[in-house]
Amino acid sequence: MQRLKRELGDEYNKPVPAASKEQLVSGKKIFTKYCIACHGESGKGDGPAAVGFMQKPADFTDTEHLKYYSDQGRLYIIKKGIADTPMSSWEGVLREKEIQSVSAYIRSLRGPVN
Repeated sequence: MQRLKRELGDEYNKPVPAASKEQLVSGKKIFTKYCIACHGESGKGDGPAAVGFMQKPADFTDTEHLKYYSDQGRLYIIKKGIADTPMSSWEGVLREKEIQSVSAYIRSLRGPVN
């Protein structure tokens, strides 16, 4: 988290816009194509590829885990990946609009954050 805060600076806590219905539909399609192998169909981090990982993929439904990173931090992780983990960079595969859509869909998987 500290690395993300350094790299994003003031942008780290900047709110992200509310998702549109179209964004959520697009994000779900992208998530299904690229993310469920690791994060699972429901986003719990229990995809079939996850059994081979030393560190379990993020559970996007766990509100305690979700408090750890800001929404901007998660966008950055999707774009840049996390070094020395199976979470790879998607900015060379997905366009910015697609990254924003999958991030919006991931946000929709969580319950209310207190």
